[in-house]
Amino acid sequence: APVRLVSTSTLAMATANGRVNALAYAGGVVYAGGTFSRLTFGRTRYFRPHLGAVSSATGAPTSFRPGINGVVRSLALSRDNAVLYVGGTFTKAGQAYRSNVAAFSTSAGALLSFAPKVAGIVVAIAVTSSGIYLGGTIAKVNGRRRTDAAEVTHGGALLPWAPRLDGYVRALLVSPDRTRIFLGGGFHHVNRAAREALGSVNLTSGASERFTRRLIPTYRRRGRVSEVTSLTSDGHLIFAGAEGTGKGVFDGTLAFRP
Repeated sequence: APVRLVSTSTLAMATANGRVNALAYAGGVVYAGGTFSRLTFGRTRYFRPHLGAVSSATGAPTSFRPGINGVVRSLALSRDNAVLYVGGTFTKAGQAYRSNVAAFSTSAGALLSFAPKVAGIVVAIAVTSSGIYLGGTIAKVNGRRRTDAAEVTHGGALLPWAPRLDGYVRALLVSPDRTRIFLGGGFHHVNRAAREALGSVNLTSGASERFTRRLIPTYRRRGRVSEVTSLTSDGHLIFAGAEGTGKGVFDGTLAFRP
């Protein structure tokens, strides 16, 4: 890959009074979601409960003020950057009811009609032209049972995609060839096959795809576990970040070919 220079100049940027769990960027705007209730820029405070946006040029908060009433844990953009999808633990966006997931127009900041009813925390979101993939501690979507992962249409209707997991999902990534989706989290099996914290399933059917099963070690002693918390790609390799708990547990990053 070509070498790129990165500026190390200090730029002004708004600060948050709580944890930032997720970031997304589109059209010169950085969206941030988390536990915070306000953003501060200079001496001015901006009320932005759990979700806000700042200009990437100036660092100042924009007028985007959706008013989420619970913690935001995930953000994702549509492929054309026109829609911002928001997941977490909340019941309202502004004055409208939403069950842990919502969508906003990035051009106008308006809440969209997308409103699937998700029973569980939405920790990860992946977007394709045909559907929205959700991961987390998901028990039901629109009244139908799911095991921590589900797919809905852009209108919010539940789709048949339903891989079986035995633990929650913390990260989702569509493969570079857009035929399968990688899942990371705190599970041990995917579709009843041993897949420690990291798995791959078909984008349409949810059936397990080829995968190297022992990238993340399985620890037999209680209290020792490694969970995949993030996934990204440069178009050739898949990069995974893992969080380890316990002595001698894998805690770091790895890369593999899809």
